[in-house]
Amino acid sequence: MTLYVGIDPGKSGYISFYSTESNELEYEKLPSNFDLLYDLLAGKNQLYDSICGLEKATAYKGQGARSINTYLISYGALLGFLEILDYKVYLIPPRTWQAYFNLKSSITISKKADRKTKNKLRYQQKKELKQKSIELANKIWGLNIKDHNLADSLLILKYTIETYKGASNE
Repeated sequence: MTLYVGIDPGKSGYISFYSTESNELEYEKLPSNFDLLYDLLAGKNQLYDSICGLEKATAYKGQGARSINTYLISYGALLGFLEILDYKVYLIPPRTWQAYFNLKSSITISKKADRKTKNKLRYQQKKELKQKSIELANKIWGLNIKDHNLADSLLILKYTIETYKGASNE
């Protein structure tokens, strides 16, 4: 019996679970409280060989120092809990799982464009990718979700299942 886990970390992140025993999909918002997060992970891990795909932490240009600090502290706690609870953890860069599902923006940015235009186009690219992520997760899992963070968690979960299925002790 294997429990697969997909995590899109962050303040608005989600965690998704898929059990090979019951073929059940579960998901929920990542708890912001460390005790609740630990309890959630510990409760799920008791009966299973657990494999977790965790989106690799990245900081972006323009993020404030305080928000990056808060994010990395939470990310470190999450990694620590997964390690303590004996999850097999695979850190997956966003570009890796997005490339796997061929999630690309159709909007191109010219190198000659001015800064204001580039920023506007980057915003449009992000918006387009969020929508594509939602549509793909709904198609794969047969759902009707609207939150791109949940969609990302579900796609990370699917990527983990398909990429690391031989990594369990089954």
